[in-house]
Parts: sequence; structure tokens; C-alpha cells
Amino acid sequence: MLKKFLTTISLALVLIPVNQAKSEIVTRYDEFKGLTIVKTKITEWAEDKPRLWLNMAFEGRKNTIVPNHIKFRVINEGGYCKGVTGVLADGKRVKTAGEFDSNADIRFKYEDLGKIDYGLRGYGSMWELYRPQEFLQIAQAEEVRYQTCGKAYTLTAEEMEELKDFSAYILTPEVLNKMN
Repeated sequence: MLKKFLTTISLALVLIPVNQAKSEIVTRYDEFKGLTIVKTKITEWAEDKPRLWLNMAFEGRKNTIVPNHIKFRVINEGGYCKGVTGVLADGKRVKTAGEFDSNADIRFKYEDLGKIDYGLRGYGSMWELYRPQEFLQIAQAEEVRYQTCGKAYTLTAEEMEELKDFSAYILTPEVLNKMN
């Protein structure tokens, strides 16, 4: 019991951001739907590199339920491609949710953001689904690389901080305890 508690506390500490100023996490509670939406704010574009954009909704003001999967999502300007085709956390390949459950291997992994009310005409969103355990592995990494549209990219320091902060909102200590 003590070991489980210490593991939960140490995992939560890894996900607590050191400097809140750089990360731009937006949370909004909709009292009529009873949902909280947590998302990273889309910031300036760097060169031709896709931008990390994470979002998720959960019931209540604080997440207490282990999600089935979490989207690792990036957006970029341009057309269709087959989504995020791989993620490396500290150089190690991270298994997708589809490798554990064929129902999570959704074929449609692209979304035209101009058709949805995001104000991002001409931009697309690509993703891969990860179980919470694997998403935590990505969030705890020092370096995250991913591949989309046949090219490899590395998350910036700002994106890494957003990833860790987003994970702290979704994978609360109560959720981490349920995962162990």
C-alpha cells in the first residue's frame, strides 16, 4: 500500500510543471453539460513544423476516471496524410492503443479544421490514440519525437511543457492511483 502511494506521488510530481508561465493550457467547465474541456492553446507556428494540440473532455470539474485512450494530436497547414504514424519517447517506440485493442485502431485519423468552428481554415489535424499508460510514458519523457506525413519532428521545450501540464490535468493523482 505504501509502495503504491509513493509511486502515485512520484508520478504526480514528475507531471507537475516547474514553470507555469510558458505553458498555455486552457480549461473550461460547462455547467450545462457537466463537462470540463482541457486543451493546449494553439500558439505561433514555427517554420513548416506541425504544432502539438491536445484536447480532451471529462465529466465534472476534476478528472477521476481512467480514460480509455488519449489522442496525441498535431495540426499543420496542408492536406491529408495518414495521421501520426509513430511516437518515440526518449528514443523508445511507444505502442498505440490499436496494438492492444483493435477497436482503438480507428482508420480515420485526420480532420479538416476549416470545416469545424476552430477558425483554422486550411489546417488539418492528425492523431494517434494511446492508452493512458503509454500516454504517461510520452508525457514523462525528456524528448519526444513523432512522425507524420512521412517526416519526423521533435517536440519543442514549450510543447513538452504543454504535454506535461495537459497530462497533469487528465492523469490526476486519483486517476494514477487507479491505473496502478
